[in-house]
Amino acid sequence: MTSLSVFARFSRIFLLLWLFCAFPASAADSQLLQSGVWTHDIDRGDTPYIDVPAGTSILQIERANLVTLWGITPVPPANPVTAWRIGSAPVWGRNSSGTVIWTADGIIQISSYVFTPPAVGRYYFVVQESGVGFDTMKYSLRATITTKPAVTSSGSASATAGQAFSYQITASHSPTSYGASGLPSGLGVNPSTGVISGTPSSGGTYVATISAANSAGSGTKTITISVSGPQAPVITSATTATATVGQYFSYQITATNSPSSYGASNLPSGVSVNPATGLITGTSYSTGTRTVTLSATNATGTGSRTLTLTMINPPAPVISSAGTALAKVGQPFAYWITASNGPHTYNTSSLPSGLTIDPSGGSISGIPTATGNYTVTVSATNAGGTGTKAVSITISNPPVPVISSAATAAARVGQPFSYQIIASNAPSSFGTSNLPSNFKINTVTGVISGTPIAVGAHQVPVRATNAGGTGSMTLSIAIADPPPLTEPALAAGQSHSLFLQSDGTAWACGFRYNRTPEVVMTEVKSISAGWNHSLFLRNDGSVWACGSNYRGQLGDGTKIDNNTPIQVMTGVKAIAAGRDHSVFLKTDGSVWGCGENSGNSLSASSSPEILTPMQVVGAGIHKIAAGGFNLFALSDLSGVRLKGHFLQSNSTFGSRDVTFDVPNVTAIAAGSAH
Repeated sequence: MTSLSVFARFSRIFLLLWLFCAFPASAADSQLLQSGVWTHDIDRGDTPYIDVPAGTSILQIERANLVTLWGITPVPPANPVTAWRIGSAPVWGRNSSGTVIWTADGIIQISSYVFTPPAVGRYYFVVQESGVGFDTMKYSLRATITTKPAVTSSGSASATAGQAFSYQITASHSPTSYGASGLPSGLGVNPSTGVISGTPSSGGTYVATISAANSAGSGTKTITISVSGPQAPVITSATTATATVGQYFSYQITATNSPSSYGASNLPSGVSVNPATGLITGTSYSTGTRTVTLSATNATGTGSRTLTLTMINPPAPVISSAGTALAKVGQPFAYWITASNGPHTYNTSSLPSGLTIDPSGGSISGIPTATGNYTVTVSATNAGGTGTKAVSITISNPPVPVISSAATAAARVGQPFSYQIIASNAPSSFGTSNLPSNFKINTVTGVISGTPIAVGAHQVPVRATNAGGTGSMTLSIAIADPPPLTEPALAAGQSHSLFLQSDGTAWACGFRYNRTPEVVMTEVKSISAGWNHSLFLRNDGSVWACGSNYRGQLGDGTKIDNNTPIQVMTGVKAIAAGRDHSVFLKTDGSVWGCGENSGNSLSASSSPEILTPMQVVGAGIHKIAAGGFNLFALSDLSGVRLKGHFLQSNSTFGSRDVTFDVPNVTAIAAGSAH
C-alpha cells in the first residue's frame, strides 16, 4: 500500500470518526403490527423490531441495502463480511441466517430469506458490519408478514334430510382456498367460495373439519352439523264427520310431512279409502256411529288419528215430478218420477194397460192400448221413509197418420228396389196393394222392396195405420230397362288388338292389320275380338265384322275372309266374339249367332257351321258372353243359360244346354271350355 493510499484511507476514517462524534447515532426502534410491508432504514446500532401476531406463519425478508450517508459513497471495509440476524432480543453477533454480499456498485444484497417465528412475540432485526469498528453505515430493510387464516364462521349448523342445505365458511387474512372433511353424505364444499351445500340423505350428528388457507398456511375449525330426518305425518283433518244413509259420502284425510300412503279401518260397508290420495268415498246403507282409525305414512313412520263417523237416515223423499201426463194409444209413452233425498226405490198403484214401471230408475213407460183417464199413485222410498203423489194420466187416440214420403219412385229391371213409407203420428202398421211382380211390403217397417222383372208403370196405393185411423197415398212406380252396359274399350284376339276411343273411333293392329294401330271404323260404341276376327257395334245398332271367316263367323253367308268390315245385323245392343263364332244380343232381348257350331255351341242343329246369323236363345236376355266353344246368356227370369262345349266333371268335353238359377248375378264371362 502506498503512502498516498494510506493517507487517503486514514483521512476518510478520521472524517467518519469526526462525523460520528459530531452527530452521534441514536438507536431507533420501529414497529409493524399485523400483516403488511415494513421498511426501515437501519443505522449501525439500531435495533428495529416487529411484533408478530398470533397465527403468523411466514415472515419474509426481501432486501437489505447499503445506502449513502450524507452523500458519501461508502467504501467497502477491508473485511467485507457483514452479518445480520433476526432474534427475540436486540443483541449483536454473527449469525449464519443470512449473508450480505458487496457488489460493484456499492449496494449490499441479502438473499431472500423466509423466517418462521417460533412463537408469538417481538422480534428484532440486527445489521452488523465486520469491518473497522468506527465505520458508520446505514442500511434499508424490507420485510413482509403473511398471516395464515383463522376460521370465524359458526361452529354448529342444522339441516334436514332430504332438504337443501347451505353453510358459508368465513375466515380472516384473505383465504385463497377452502376445504372440509367429515361432511354428511350428500354435502360438498366449493374450494373457491367456501360454500358447503347439497341435500343430506340421512339424519344424524356429524362432526366435520373445515379449513381456510393462504400462502402462510391453513386455519381449521370443527363444526357440528345436526341433520334431522323426515318426521312421521301428523293428521290434521277433522275428527268428526256425518254421512247420510244411501247418499254419496266423501272425506279427505290431510296430514303434514308428505305422506306416501293412507289408511282407514272400521269403515262402514260400501265406503273405502284411496290409499294413494287419502280420499274416503262411498255410499253406506247402515245407520249408527263408529270410530274410524285414520293413518298417514311416510318413510319415517305413521301418524294416526280417530274419526267419529255418524251415519244418519235422510229425510223422506218429496216427489216433484208433474201431476199430469198425456199419452196416445199405440204410441210410446214415458214419465219419470223425480224426488228429493235420494236414492230411492219407486212404485205405483195399478197402471193403464201397456204401461210398466222401472222400480230402480223411476220411469213409467210402454205403449198404451186403450183410451181413458187414469189416476195413478206414484211413490219414492228411501231409508227415511216414503213420499207419494197422485198423477193423472190421460190416454187418447192419436191423429190419423199422414204419409209424407215421395209419391213417385223409379226402378230398373234386374236391379234391387227399396222404398220407405214415411208417415207421422206413429203408425203401428203399413199396407199396400197392386204391387209390381216380385215386390213385397214389410207391414211393420213400411219398406217396399224387390227386384223388377219387367218394364212398366204401376199405381200402388200405400197405407199407414194407427189407433186413430188410416192415412193413404198413391205411389207411382216406373220400372225401366236396366242401364246401358258398360262396353269394353279394349279387346284382344289371338294375334290382334282392338281399341275404342271415347269419340267412337275404333283402331286395330296385329294380324291382318298394321304393326301400329290404324283406324278401322267410327261411330262405334262397342268392340269384341275373336280368335282371328273382329266385331264392331255402331251407335245405330248395326253390327260389322271383318277378319277370318273360315267357319262363317263373319255371318255374310260365305267362308271367305274379309279384311274390310262388312255389315252383319241391325237392331243389336250387345256383341260377343268367341273363338270362331259370333253372338249378338238384339234390343228385343233375343240372342243370335253365327260361325262354328261344334258341340252345339250355338244351336242344336247338326250343322257344324252357321254361315248367317240365326236366333239361338229366346227373349228376356240382357247380357251375353262367348267363350272358345260356348255362349252364356243372363236372364232375370231364368238365371244363367249355358250352351256349347264344356269340360265335364270327369275331365272330358261334352255338349250342354242348361240353365242355372243363380240369384243376384250382375255380370258373366266365358272361358275356352267353361
